[in-house]
Amino acid sequence: MPNDLGANPCSLSWSDFLSTLERSGILSETGLRKVRDYLVQDSQLRDVSALAGRLVEQGRLTEFQARRLLVGQARSLVFGRYVLLDPLGIGAMGRVFKARHQLMDRLVAIKVVLPACATSKHSVSRFFLEMKIVGVLDHRNVVRAFDADQFEDSPYIVMEYLEGEDLEKVLRRRGMLPPQEVIDCMIQAARGLAHAHEKGVVHRDIKPTNLFLDNTGVVKVLDLGLGAFVGVSNEGVSVQDTDEGFVVGTCDYMSPEQLNGQAVDARTDQFSLGCAMYRLLTGRFAFPGMTKMDRMVKRIQERHVPITDVRKDLPVPLVAVIDRLLSPRPEDRFSSAAEVAEELEMLLPVADRPKRVTRASPGSQQLGTSTSSALSEPEAPLDWSVIESALQSKQDRARETALTTRGAAPDSHRPTSKCIDSHRRNLENEGVESGRRVQQEYRKELIQLKRALVEERMQDQTLEPPTVAERWLERLGEQVGDFLAEPSAGHIILILVALALIVALGLAYTLS
Repeated sequence: MPNDLGANPCSLSWSDFLSTLERSGILSETGLRKVRDYLVQDSQLRDVSALAGRLVEQGRLTEFQARRLLVGQARSLVFGRYVLLDPLGIGAMGRVFKARHQLMDRLVAIKVVLPACATSKHSVSRFFLEMKIVGVLDHRNVVRAFDADQFEDSPYIVMEYLEGEDLEKVLRRRGMLPPQEVIDCMIQAARGLAHAHEKGVVHRDIKPTNLFLDNTGVVKVLDLGLGAFVGVSNEGVSVQDTDEGFVVGTCDYMSPEQLNGQAVDARTDQFSLGCAMYRLLTGRFAFPGMTKMDRMVKRIQERHVPITDVRKDLPVPLVAVIDRLLSPRPEDRFSSAAEVAEELEMLLPVADRPKRVTRASPGSQQLGTSTSSALSEPEAPLDWSVIESALQSKQDRARETALTTRGAAPDSHRPTSKCIDSHRRNLENEGVESGRRVQQEYRKELIQLKRALVEERMQDQTLEPPTVAERWLERLGEQVGDFLAEPSAGHIILILVALALIVALGLAYTLS
């Protein structure tokens, strides 16, 4: 039995348990019918704890759901269209659950305001602000929001469900992380922050627990509920909640301007990101102290402990980036989170750097807006001049080379390939009805072009004169083209005579 569900005797009878299960809305009618069938077939399942354990083993219930049902808590397991499966964590204002959409059967993470906070008008308004903030963000490195609503006076927000662990848990499990791994994670975090800043969102609580590393290696910025919707990212916003005077942020990662109660902008997230990098690389805080007050005073009055004092194997350029992020004055930090990502990318081996193409866009100079994109450059269009050159005969290429050397230009009266291309496009666009007429014009101009080329070759002294056989074949080709363009009796007779001569020559060659 999973986790000894039967260790604590339940006061519910099996009929009460079934009634509670039905009211919860967790199982469908089909699922409830199968549970009743189990009871009929196996008398041992009339013990409520054994029944709950069997349902957990079969995957019909989670342990979390079973424990709630065994104490008669049915109403708290369904929020609107979502069935709560397991708790994922608890924050200052709400709890986060793994849940499943009843119709779409999609796994999601749902954050619900704590009952104690739901009674506060200010907390509820903050939560709805979080819904709006997360709703405008759509980036690979920012957790995405799918839905938001209110159920029985409890507001909730639905986000993508992530499998993995936050970077603080990674640090505690593995110890100090390799520099290149930290660089890769911070590049992704900086990209997510750059997107948030572009949308006017300042996070204000960046820390390893809010940077989630999923099982595919993608870092997601979490918990944007403490951010500020300020219109543009470089406009100052108060660091305190006006109603309660609550300082937003976490002590060991807050910027000096946050602690001083000053207006903050996107650069405050850079300072917190630097603190997070320091923590992941050393396992320590950039501003150590015995008490929280000691650590807060140090970050206001002193510089951080040089990271090389704690870890001496770090590359000098990486140390320089961290020192700049942890500058006490915002103006001494980077101009944007996008610039942070670019600087960190330069620390990676060349083979690991993403290919980027610069795209000019309105407002690209705004703080937090990146003019670079991690998209590969598009393939160059086909160079038709190279293709045409490859299809030319050796004598045609020699003629063009001679003309170029003498500075001569082709006669203006000669038909060009552009005209032929135009006719071909017309043929494709106008369809079958006018196809014959367009095809005839196409053939005529092709013949004219060929004749002009032959005449120029005859007049050009730099080229070898064509042989009798070449002239005869060219003339035959012209007659065939004329016949295709404008069939006539003369053309037919000429072609028949030519065919007869070819057959005769063939027989003569065979008999000889």
